[in-house]
Amino acid sequence: MMAFPTFSSTVRHLLVAVVWLLLGLSASARQADVLRRVRLSHWGIAPHNFSGIAPLGENRFAVVSDKDSAAGFHVWHIEQDALTGAVMRVVDEGFRSHSPLPAGRPAPDYEGVAFEPEAQRIWIADEATQQIRAYRPDGFPTGDSLFVPADVNRQAVRPNRGFEALTYSVHHALLWTAPEEPPRAAPSSVTTVAHGGDTTGAVIELLAFSPTGALSHRVPYRIDRAAPAEGVRTHLNGVPALCALSDGSLIVMERELIVPRRYLGSRCEVRLYRVRAEELSAHLSAPNPQAAPVSKHLLARWDTRLRLFRFDLANYEGLCLGRRLADGRQTLLCVSDAQGGAGRWFLRLHDVLRVVVLPAIFDE
Repeated sequence: MMAFPTFSSTVRHLLVAVVWLLLGLSASARQADVLRRVRLSHWGIAPHNFSGIAPLGENRFAVVSDKDSAAGFHVWHIEQDALTGAVMRVVDEGFRSHSPLPAGRPAPDYEGVAFEPEAQRIWIADEATQQIRAYRPDGFPTGDSLFVPADVNRQAVRPNRGFEALTYSVHHALLWTAPEEPPRAAPSSVTTVAHGGDTTGAVIELLAFSPTGALSHRVPYRIDRAAPAEGVRTHLNGVPALCALSDGSLIVMERELIVPRRYLGSRCEVRLYRVRAEELSAHLSAPNPQAAPVSKHLLARWDTRLRLFRFDLANYEGLCLGRRLADGRQTLLCVSDAQGGAGRWFLRLHDVLRVVVLPAIFDE
């Protein structure tokens, strides 16, 4: 005769299942998911030098390049899956520019871009001049710019280590930027042993500007210590991108790029940290020049490499908010700089997008 489970045993099994389900959801809800990268060439976008990205609304994004021959920005339409966040389609809607560059003027090195929705202004960081200027959605300059202090102007920063990161915080109504690495007057972020025996990493400042252009606040931020690397062609270790979240916190992208003299063995490590809104607010409400670097919390980390049997090297430089998923989680979009498809034969860099799905609950 078949034995049926009792009511009490059925309830007990249901409770166990619910507990395990909640534990599983809790674990996944607190972890950032890094999705597989996708090549932009899949949608017919030619190799370029994309370096910054910012959401404009309605799945449209402003994208800047550090090698465009005219002042302006690209506009992409990006579709993401509502459940997973995976990129489904990218359409290049064209380049927005008011006019070619005047003769004799150096080409811009546009690295960062941010959208200020209240004023419908698109702010672009030009590392060549260490200036941040505003543009209309049609690409015409508004004439507005940020007043960059002397200690981080073009003369003060290390070559090609200036403003790359740029984001707009709707929560604070502030533009956030930072030099990629410490300026000339400060210890470098790529030395094996930092100044004075400090091996904890170099410090930069997260700079907050009001939309009027005035510098509002400085928040010290410590970059992770660089890996030892001797006799290399290129060694970068700094902050190429920032992304403001709706709760007022900041996502900081740290990137360490090491390129040996013969290229083989090159690697790029990306670390995404979150700086809590409470930490930023404490600095904003009571600025202190002697304050310790702000606390940061690791969300995600990945690396790409150039090896004989592994070629996925990607130099990530841009970061912004993507779509919000059906379950409420926020996604981030990361874009890489292929340097115009640098390389030979099958060993070429590719422009790629990578999606990071933020946790529903942050570990504080």
